Amino acid sequence: GGEREELDLHFAALRADSEAKREAAAGRSEESEALCRALEKAESELAAATAELRSSQRRAADELRLRKQLQGEASACVRAFREELSEQRAISDALLKERAALRSAAVGLGQELQSSVSSSDELVSEGHRLHSEAAAFDAAAA
Repeated sequence: GGEREELDLHFAALRADSEAKREAAAGRSEESEALCRALEKAESELAAATAELRSSQRRAADELRLRKQLQGEASACVRAFREELSEQRAISDALLKERAALRSAAVGLGQELQSSVSSSDELVSEGHRLHSEAAAFDAAAA
């Protein structure tokens, strides 16, 4: 018997050790599965974040392209407005010069008219005087 008891004890110890190792392995397997699920979840979240980042980058690039296009169009409008403003100023300057020339011509014509009226008044007076002299001459000759 003593050997048999020793073998039974040794066998029971090996069985207990094997059972403990099996339980530990099962626990590690559950931990491993939990870590794999956590890793899969993290990879999925990373893929979603990467896709969202790419989408945001595309939107930002589109917005930048649109902003540059609008800036180009705004610059073209500003140039066209400045050109039109310059043309309008040139037209306004020409009209002011023309107006000044017309005013000067009107003043000159007014002076000529006044001179002509004065000359006409003198001629009328001279005509009256000559008419009076002719009437007096006719009366004297009669």
